[in-house]
Amino acid sequence: MTTALDYTTMFRLDGRRAVVLGAGSGIGREAAQALAAQGAEVICADLDPDAAAATADRAGPAASALALDVLDRA
Repeated sequence: MTTALDYTTMFRLDGRRAVVLGAGSGIGREAAQALAAQGAEVICADLDPDAAAATADRAGPAASALALDVLDRA
């Protein structure tokens, strides 16, 4: 006998926080949106602050933008 899995709740991330580096475009943008769609609070980090903000806007009210250069030691 096979038990049906409820995929709509299997990967819920409610109450979790995710930081996505490179969220301004491409795979990073899609990852940020996917995490937000599953209920995570998402911090969209990118070298380009405008691109990070655009992704955060698309991801929803639980998303925020952060200008971040991972090569800057400061």
